[in-house]
Amino acid sequence: MNIDNHSVAGPGQTSQWGAETTVPLDQRMGLQGAGSTTSPDPEFAQFYDALMKWVAEFVTLPPGSIQQYLKQYANPGGEQPYGTTQKQMDALTQVMVRMKEQGLEGGAAYKEIKIALVSVSSVNMFIKEFMLDVFKPSEDEDDRENISW
Repeated sequence: MNIDNHSVAGPGQTSQWGAETTVPLDQRMGLQGAGSTTSPDPEFAQFYDALMKWVAEFVTLPPGSIQQYLKQYANPGGEQPYGTTQKQMDALTQVMVRMKEQGLEGGAAYKEIKIALVSVSSVNMFIKEFMLDVFKPSEDEDDRENISW
């Protein structure tokens, strides 16, 4: 039996133990910023400008106001593009990337948007978990016997 040592780099190329690069959390979450705006979205740019104008009106943002703004925001066509938690997460992630590129990551607005992203992500995770429980019940026979329809 012949066992060859292959690495991700290819056959015959082994990586040094501990030489792997650490990927920062911002990059894993999609907040890295570098190269993220290669194809600018005019609809998002319009939303971003409206959001920043709205945020600038407040000294301190009330809790939950960013999520409420996302739910009620309507584009020029009258559509509400951020009605679901997944779309809200995507929009807030893009907003954070744009703010980071503009050097606004130290401000109070960035912190509030980060809090809103965590909140929306938690709600999204809860909804997905609930839907999984509803549509894919336990396969344990003992649990099924106790279910009364």
